[in-house]
Amino acid sequence: MSDLYKQNENAPDMLWEKGIKRFAEVWTADDKPVGQAIRLHHRTHDINPALKMYETYLESNSVKMGGPVFIPTDFITHYDPASGKVMLAVDMRTVQRETWDRTPGFIAHRMSKVEELPA
Repeated sequence: MSDLYKQNENAPDMLWEKGIKRFAEVWTADDKPVGQAIRLHHRTHDINPALKMYETYLESNSVKMGGPVFIPTDFITHYDPASGKVMLAVDMRTVQRETWDRTPGFIAHRMSKVEELPA
């Protein structure tokens, strides 16, 4: 089964309940760093995971990938407040293959509800 079927629709609530902070480190399932968490973007319409139009994205600043990475929160498995790590259900190859380093159209067109992460 593809990693893209391992979805966690409750990830945004879990992140807030565990007190996610700005600059939390984002790591892939194969233990590779993606970047630092900055903010959440919420899609307000046309949500359809089957078409890869996810409801919420975690924006992460990534030096490794040359800029922002927009990770659908459906693929976040865990946030550990003690270590400040956000863990993904997918490996780095999947992050790259899914081109999450491209800004989703609804974000580029400023049609998202933005939530800044607290420092």
